[in-house]
Amino acid sequence: HRDLAELRAAREAEDARIRLLTKSGYELLRDGLRWKYSGSSHSAPNEPRLVFRPLPDVGQEAFVEAIASTYEGTRDSWITRNIEEHGLLGAAKADFLDYQGMEHLPEWWELAYTEQGALAGVIMAAKNPSSAVIAYVGVVPEQRGLGLAQELVRRGTEQLLGSVATEIRGDCDRDNVGMVKAFE
Repeated sequence: HRDLAELRAAREAEDARIRLLTKSGYELLRDGLRWKYSGSSHSAPNEPRLVFRPLPDVGQEAFVEAIASTYEGTRDSWITRNIEEHGLLGAAKADFLDYQGMEHLPEWWELAYTEQGALAGVIMAAKNPSSAVIAYVGVVPEQRGLGLAQELVRRGTEQLLGSVATEIRGDCDRDNVGMVKAFE
């Protein structure tokens, strides 16, 4: 019961901070979680189910269109706002340009395909000023619920560990259950 009481108290304090900031004119943009991987433990990789093609092989236009297709039905509040403001393809283009401001190698940005050749998702690994990050993971709607986000996170992690990182961070909305599971 003690753990439950502590959890309840922490949540009440969090709610009070949100109310105070909202009354002060702030707007809550994202209720998120931040994950950190330091290589200390990981599960054994599953047999890969996806085929990856890097940005230089597919081109920017196809890459942006793939991002847009992963935005359909998104559970990410930030992406949802961008879609409302710019439309699906406009949001994908704007985000792609924003991500280009992060340090990355074009080979770290990949489209994932099923063995049958259907687009499954997108992974974009990068570095921001403070750490290596899983900048974006997206799975197309028809491939969701199959555990592919976990495979994409693993792929981005491998890209970063193989070149620049000993620690990697990733963020997602608290309510984005698929991404929470992928990071866990």
